[in-house]
Amino acid sequence: MKAIIQNQYGSPNVLVPGMINPPQVSDHDVLIEIYASTVTQGDRRLRAADFPGIGMIPGRIMMGIFRPKHRIPGTVFAGIVRNVGVQVRRFRVGDRVFGMCPGGAYSQFIAIAENSTLSTAPDGYSFAELASVPYGAISAKRFVRDLGEVGAGSRVLIIGAAGGVGRWAVQVAKSLDAVVHGLCKADDHVVVQKLGADDVFEEAPLFESYDLILDTSSTWTFRRATELLKASGRFVSSDMSLRLILDMALNAIRPGPKAIFGIVESKPDDLKWVASRLANSKLKPTPIRTFSLSKSADAHRAFEREKLRGEIIIQVRQEAKAPRRLPNISSPLERVASA
Repeated sequence: MKAIIQNQYGSPNVLVPGMINPPQVSDHDVLIEIYASTVTQGDRRLRAADFPGIGMIPGRIMMGIFRPKHRIPGTVFAGIVRNVGVQVRRFRVGDRVFGMCPGGAYSQFIAIAENSTLSTAPDGYSFAELASVPYGAISAKRFVRDLGEVGAGSRVLIIGAAGGVGRWAVQVAKSLDAVVHGLCKADDHVVVQKLGADDVFEEAPLFESYDLILDTSSTWTFRRATELLKASGRFVSSDMSLRLILDMALNAIRPGPKAIFGIVESKPDDLKWVASRLANSKLKPTPIRTFSLSKSADAHRAFEREKLRGEIIIQVRQEAKAPRRLPNISSPLERVASA
């Protein structure tokens, strides 16, 4: 089968098209024919061994010290179940599914365990749209709902609201009936507003008070965030810096707002939660540009070089016929483009 092969860390040039044997299916595995994947910040970091902060050493240990542990990159996919192991109960041949994996999504087929981060797909979405969802939406769900403990009426400030995770964080927070403010560059304000933000700023507001400040851009410190947090507020950052670790260590003895590292541990229930909100249009995909599987290196170059307001899709296989779109689920970016 066709796949992208990566034998070393480095620039997008290390992503090379090749041919490999199809995966074998064990008793608890699901064999999926992949129609679409995507390029995420996680994919870029895994390709380049660019693990932030003090995560370099554990990152290399977990993902491969000298070369990638997973020879086929790609961590997000959408496709159709083509075979199942004899012990599989949750999925059937022919199911449309989407999910996440440690690697292997830049290929025509993947075999993963039934209990992986895998879900049947809600109706009305193309495979490209489905592939654009899991990484950002699960990260945002983890940061906003689980770690930020956001609920109805919570006041939330999202730093980097136009970024890959930031765009999803806006939608997740709004789906929880929170009041959402976004911080981003002026030329991205319309996009963030279309995603549902109640207000958008280029500079941090001076006279606001938040239950959660989520920094997806790794540009804020806990000290800066405390100026805008309520006494019970939380600062969640995806940057595992020594400063943040020290702030977290002081949480137990220091009153007031708490500092939290936003690590993502995707689980089946996370994707099930996301799928339910796709089904009722609480979340909306934002695919924006498509590359063929053989052009995966170009997709990574575009991800690194271009200012993006949506997800880059790697089209592994063309869909015979796009599914009928449900009402009111058009991408907010599509509406911006047509305005």
